[in-house]
Amino acid sequence: AMIIVLNKTDLLSDAERKAVEFATREKISFAPYVPILHLSAKTSKGLGTLFRSIDETYVAFHKRVTTGELNRFFEQVIETQPPPTSGGKAPRLYYITQAESKPPTFIVMSNAPESIHFSYRRYVVNQLRERFGFGGVPVRVFYKGKKKRPGEGELPPRNKLEPRRSKMK
Repeated sequence: AMIIVLNKTDLLSDAERKAVEFATREKISFAPYVPILHLSAKTSKGLGTLFRSIDETYVAFHKRVTTGELNRFFEQVIETQPPPTSGGKAPRLYYITQAESKPPTFIVMSNAPESIHFSYRRYVVNQLRERFGFGGVPVRVFYKGKKKRPGEGELPPRNKLEPRRSKMK
């Protein structure tokens, strides 16, 4: 989790403050979800906001979301913006679950996890962050393939002592 605090910004004009915040955002472009706060340690201006932000970020970092709530949310996300097709076939996203917190980590089961475009992955992370309040914390989402059960188009491994079997019966 991360919060950026800019101290002594009370000494800057509004234009300078905006320029400093813009330069800071440029340097942390890899983490656009991180809040940037302005503070004056000398006058204590902004301390209340800082401590509220710390509490909110701590709660977000440790937050757990039930699988049922995640899947209802995920249905809406897929309905609003389905994953783009890859090679003429759209990947199917079956369900999502939270694997752990600290940081929040989610697993999405799919029939073709490798074909989900990076922009759609980023979209899902941003939707999770917005809907469940994961501001200031990294959100990790991993896509896993759904394993086929034996008997779904494949023969189970054969014992080396058994004679060869034919796929056709």
